[in-house]
Amino acid sequence: MLARFIDGALIGIPAGILANAMGLYGGARGVFAGVVAVVYETIAIARYGRTVGKNVNHIAVVDLEGRQPTWQSAFVRAAVLLLPAYAVSPRVDTVIEWVVLLFVLANFYVIAKRRDDRRGVHDLAAGTRAIDAAAIDA
Repeated sequence: MLARFIDGALIGIPAGILANAMGLYGGARGVFAGVVAVVYETIAIARYGRTVGKNVNHIAVVDLEGRQPTWQSAFVRAAVLLLPAYAVSPRVDTVIEWVVLLFVLANFYVIAKRRDDRRGVHDLAAGTRAIDAAAIDA
C-alpha cells in the first residue's frame, strides 16, 4: 500500500496541477488523471518491472513465469487497478459515494488477502504477480 501512496503522490500531484493549468475540472480532470496514472504504471512496469513506489519498497512485478511483464499485460494490470478508482473519484462528494469508492478499493484488497498467492484482481487479469525485488535483483 505504501508503494501506491508514493506513486499516487508522485503522479497525482503534478497531474492535478497540470489539469488545473489546462482548465480541467470534474469528470475531465478525473479522466486526465486516470490516463496519466495508467500511462505511468504501464511504462514503469513494462520497462523496469516496478514503479518508483514499488522500487522504494523492494517490490517487483513479474509474469507467472517470473519474467518481466509484456506491454500488454502491464497495460491490463494498470487499467484494471487504476481506472475503477479514477472513474469514481471525481464524483466523490457524498458519504454514499465515498462508501462506493472504498468498496471498490476494498474488493481489490480482500481478494488479494484471501488468495494464497496474494494476487489481486489486476494481477489475475494481467497474468502477473508482485514479488520481493531481491529475488530478481540478485
